[in-house]
Amino acid sequence: MRSARRSDARRSDARVILLGWVLFGLSGSVHSALLSEFRGRQVSAWLLLDPLLGALLWAALTPVVWWVVRTYPFERGKGVRATLAFVSAGPVLVLLHLTLARILFLNFGLGTLDVHAFASGLLPNLRENFVRVLRVAWPYLAILHAVQGTRRHQEVALRTARLEAEVTEASLASERSGLNPTFLLATLDALGPLILRNRKAAQQVIVLLGDHLRAREDARAREDAAGVTHEDIEREIRRVAGLSRLSAPARPADS
Repeated sequence: MRSARRSDARRSDARVILLGWVLFGLSGSVHSALLSEFRGRQVSAWLLLDPLLGALLWAALTPVVWWVVRTYPFERGKGVRATLAFVSAGPVLVLLHLTLARILFLNFGLGTLDVHAFASGLLPNLRENFVRVLRVAWPYLAILHAVQGTRRHQEVALRTARLEAEVTEASLASERSGLNPTFLLATLDALGPLILRNRKAAQQVIVLLGDHLRAREDARAREDAAGVTHEDIEREIRRVAGLSRLSAPARPADS
């Protein structure tokens, strides 16, 4: 179910990104045509195709940009690494873009891919267009970083809302079963930072806490059948959630 939603989201992203770059390329083609008309130059087919092909190349490079954004996100404690990756990824993307553009130009413009022509024209092409293409690469990286960061915040907000609902349910279960409220609140308070720091551990804490609450409904039967006491489960939750320093307050006596 979750993988299907991710696949649908990725297909939707691909469609939006492709449409955006097509519109960007078409606007560049219109701008080039109007500028040529204003300067009294002849409008050629390659002059119209060049901005569109350049935009489509950026769409083709989008998986590389996504990889950089997801591998080096701007998160707490990772800002320096993310900044270095951001700065260095721009020139690398420019080199990839201009190399692919040169190959397309030789194939479509000259009808052949001559290695000598490719090598001799690559450096002048880099000197002429490097800064211009870099002005596209860095903003594109920044936009996808912003999109990724917004999605992370939305995921955290969704998890927080779910945790708030679980807090309410857990509080009611605590009142019914006599569960230690100090332990419960400390565990729930630790979940927020733990989700950002270690999602796997946070999921483990939620599973353990859920098992613990369900076990309280039939405490004696669980302990007799599995040989595991509620104190054992609470100690494991404290360990995973990083609450080892929290001392276990006195438990109310079972009625």
